[in-house]
Amino acid sequence: MSNGQVERFNSTFCDQLKKYCHHNLTEWDNYLSAVVWAYNSTVHSTTQCIPYELAFNRRPLSPFVPTPTAIKLMKPHDYWEKANRFKSFALRSARINIQQQQIASKERYDQGRRHPIYKAGDFVWLKHSINRTKFDVRFDGPFVIINRINQVKYLIEHTELGYRQYEHLNNLIPFYDRD
Repeated sequence: MSNGQVERFNSTFCDQLKKYCHHNLTEWDNYLSAVVWAYNSTVHSTTQCIPYELAFNRRPLSPFVPTPTAIKLMKPHDYWEKANRFKSFALRSARINIQQQQIASKERYDQGRRHPIYKAGDFVWLKHSINRTKFDVRFDGPFVIINRINQVKYLIEHTELGYRQYEHLNNLIPFYDRD
């Protein structure tokens, strides 16, 4: 899982845990198994699948849903084939649903996003994002655009110090002279 996926899971998990132990926060560990079971046995909006089904090729047993009285046992080979067919179908379905959600997320993100195109000679600020505290300067520069390498990568030069570097479009902010 990527960091974003882990953060999303942690956020969802903590929200669910808070609902159980809002009255006594020191006993959160008593509710872990219930929250994990609820998470793993619920249809997820992205995959449209239940994680338990994807992992174990069957629906989870619930204490609230009665089990069938008659149990039909299959031959091991037949069960194996059925389980493999189900798993292939479920994983393919989950993959398609994830791809559709990614496309929808990208469209939502791009909807309000400007993609400025800088020309050689344009002035920009460079955004500081690594190892920056809240009192550090947010931008450095100005820089001048030397060359556009591709749609999102530019070669820039510091106007005062003269050094050059490659930067991604997301790290550049238009510079407006106040004079």
